[in-house]
Amino acid sequence: MKVKSKVFLGKIMIFILTAGLIFNFINLNPKTAEAATTDNLRTITVFGEGQVKAKPDLALVSLGVQNEAASANTAQEANSRAMQNVVSKLKQLGIKEEDMQTSRYNIYPYYDYSQEKAPKLAGYRANSVITIKIKDLEKVGDVIDAGVEAGANSIEEVRFTIENDRDLYLQALEAAAKDASAKAASLTKAFGISLKQIRTIEELGGSRMDFISQYGVEKEDMVQRVSATPIIPGSVTVSVQIKVVYDL
Repeated sequence: MKVKSKVFLGKIMIFILTAGLIFNFINLNPKTAEAATTDNLRTITVFGEGQVKAKPDLALVSLGVQNEAASANTAQEANSRAMQNVVSKLKQLGIKEEDMQTSRYNIYPYYDYSQEKAPKLAGYRANSVITIKIKDLEKVGDVIDAGVEAGANSIEEVRFTIENDRDLYLQALEAAAKDASAKAASLTKAFGISLKQIRTIEELGGSRMDFISQYGVEKEDMVQRVSATPIIPGSVTVSVQIKVVYDL
């Protein structure tokens, strides 16, 4: 009898220890507890978008100089002289050196494909582009004319933008919040349910759409086309998107 009692007591102790380990495992596993509390959670997710338009206060004009020569050195030297003339002319117009930046520069060979034989080296092209910041938008046309007269033979781009768009971004963010709130209210009203508190708000990011004029004008017909084309700044659009999750 004593042996059976000891065996029985031993089984009871093993059962108690096993139950204790299982209990501790459940308490120490946060995922199990989270799943139990979120299974019956009801939420609604909406996306809000806000847009704000404003007049630009900055223009970025990109002027290019391209030269061809039999050798790379000759093409490079000719390109350098022409670009120096452009920079000098723009300085005379009142453009500061810190408002000008070289945005592209390259030298590459070009080939003659006119014959049926293998392509033949025809020479080298040197291409450089300078981007000018213009805060007085009324001077954009004058800057283009001056650059062309000084030797620029391509107009790569004219971009109108906002120098500091933080205030516009915050306005668009507020508009996105109102849009999300209106969508949530409309949906819950349609389904006959009520909103509770906001669970999460996520900023998905934003974008700015500048007004860009792609000229693509080169060489002989450039002066005629530029003088006939009015410079219109247009408007800049700042957009923001957010994601809001509500409890129901």
